[in-house]
Amino acid sequence: MADIFMPSRETFKTTFDEYTATDDMAKFLQENYETDKLLAEINNPNSHFFFLMVAGEAAGYLKVNVGDAQTEQVKPNAFEVEL
Repeated sequence: MADIFMPSRETFKTTFDEYTATDDMAKFLQENYETDKLLAEINNPNSHFFFLMVAGEAAGYLKVNVGDAQTEQVKPNAFEVEL
């Protein structure tokens, strides 16, 4: 089975790798991009994922969190964009 979450891991790593220590990046990816955690996020009705498809493959994505899916509660009518 293909790793459907590989694009999200690659996007994060590519974006922040040059600013992050190698061990810190590995730990972050292991803890925050673990398959069961990502599946729970996809199944959360307050998280909305949008995927950019190129030639039938995911090339990028955007995640929007509302309500209790947000990592920080700023205002009742706020939403969060997360990578």
